[in-house]
Amino acid sequence: CLLHRRGSLPAEEPAEEVRLLLVLVLGRLVSLLPKNIGDYMDAIQTILVCALTDVNPAVRKEACTIIVMLCRSQREGMRKVLRVEETRAGNENRHRYEDMIKSLKSTIKHKHASVRQVAVSSLGALLMCGDKNMNAVEDLVAWHQPNVIPIWQFFAGGVYEDGKLVKPDEREVTHNYLAILGTDKSPQVREAFLHMLVDWMTRLTDRWDHEMRLLPYLINGLTDDVPKMREVAFDAMERLGATHESEKDNNERDKQELRDFREYGHKTPAEQNAAERWLTRAHEPPFTRRPRLGSRMVVRNNFRRLCPTLVRELNDWIPRTRSMSAQLLYYLALYCEYWVTNEAIQIVEAITKCIFRSLAEMETGDPEARLLLRKVLLLATTIGEFVDPSVYMPLLLPVVRGETETDIHHRCAAIEVLRALCEGCSPSWLRTHADVIVRALDCPSIWESRDPRLSTQIARCAGQLALTCGDVLVESDRAHLLRIVLGLQVKAWSFGARDVPPLQSDDDPLDHYNRTWATLQTVCTRSVEHIAASVRLSAPMFMAQQLNDAVQTLMPVCSR
Repeated sequence: CLLHRRGSLPAEEPAEEVRLLLVLVLGRLVSLLPKNIGDYMDAIQTILVCALTDVNPAVRKEACTIIVMLCRSQREGMRKVLRVEETRAGNENRHRYEDMIKSLKSTIKHKHASVRQVAVSSLGALLMCGDKNMNAVEDLVAWHQPNVIPIWQFFAGGVYEDGKLVKPDEREVTHNYLAILGTDKSPQVREAFLHMLVDWMTRLTDRWDHEMRLLPYLINGLTDDVPKMREVAFDAMERLGATHESEKDNNERDKQELRDFREYGHKTPAEQNAAERWLTRAHEPPFTRRPRLGSRMVVRNNFRRLCPTLVRELNDWIPRTRSMSAQLLYYLALYCEYWVTNEAIQIVEAITKCIFRSLAEMETGDPEARLLLRKVLLLATTIGEFVDPSVYMPLLLPVVRGETETDIHHRCAAIEVLRALCEGCSPSWLRTHADVIVRALDCPSIWESRDPRLSTQIARCAGQLALTCGDVLVESDRAHLLRIVLGLQVKAWSFGARDVPPLQSDDDPLDHYNRTWATLQTVCTRSVEHIAASVRLSAPMFMAQQLNDAVQTLMPVCSR
């Protein structure tokens, strides 16, 4: 009776209320007789496929609930091979649960959030039934081989398939359903989606084969607009890391590192620096604590595949794409830590280009450029926390000195990147490179420039260098920085900015990137305070001690 009244399209039963009662009866039978319905799986599948296309949302929700119960009680029945299809790789079996996943696609895109949430639960249960889920996962993410083009794309008039002419506009459009769920408007659906992903990545039999395809969607949850969703994504990554640490089939590098940490407590200098950076610096939520070792291993094992695409999108023509790329790279850098060194050069180059573009857009009054610039500078600061300065210094210092054929905008962008990298760097690492940085900041072209923007960036970088190094800064480098800052202040005075404005808070340092000499006076005054703070003195007391030396060093600057 159920098969007759509910197992056809269109349904024999016209009333929505009766169709809902029929599905409820089926659900009651499945819940009361879970072990005795194996012989009726074909009929039940037909009824559920029709119910998943019903216009009544309650019918679809009840059908999804029945699917979850079947996955628990009739696991072998869901794995049954229904047919064998011929593919490029040979003959492949098609299982019942794979057909059920295809029938569930329309419900995933339903307009009601409650229906989509239940559909996510049933989708997660269906995929857990299989042992080899490569075809199902590739179908969900709409993956296809990049070097294979279907023959029908060469014929606008269509091709014959099974004796029937099929035109291109009549074919079903493929969608990335995981991307649709990851960007769903409902926080409840996104939360259910994150739980489903971590279940797949920790419990699937062939989870190693899908780690690269599923990990980006899980990491994308860290960029959610809702703080709770970011916490859920972080906890999911921690759970994935715990599973990775307990895996017996890890690669040899991860096994050795786990053994070193657990049995010997061995830590490399880079690891010691990373641990110290997490203790001394605060990061954006949900990274209120350092991620566990297993989750860091999972991300760094896949970072080399994710990085090129994100670096390329960091300079995309769409501002939102650039913003999302910078945010994702920031979270990946927090997971990879010093393992980001291999791609540090490419990332720093992309950051410099992005900052150059954002600074140019700020001059045109683009309101989104400032927000993007903050994210990119936060990424640069994070890179500076874990990467040794000897890696990126050869790339930035020639541009800072003006040795390359670049305009003032590129030099300002390079100096801004250098300042952000110095802000995140460890004082012990930065101390050995302070002399080289100071000499690069004191290049002749700075004194010849009549643009206050370049001088402002130099003064900010000098102040940040002194602030980061603190009392470990060599006295000769501290005196050299003071001479540079005072010389720039004299230069601003010579161009008419003879009144030093009152100091403001340094909450928004990007506001100092403008064309006024008065701003240079303010930045120089703050930089002097930073230099004085490196010896734990106030600016007046420090200048009183350095007055004679300052006057002697300023005379050549004044003559220039």
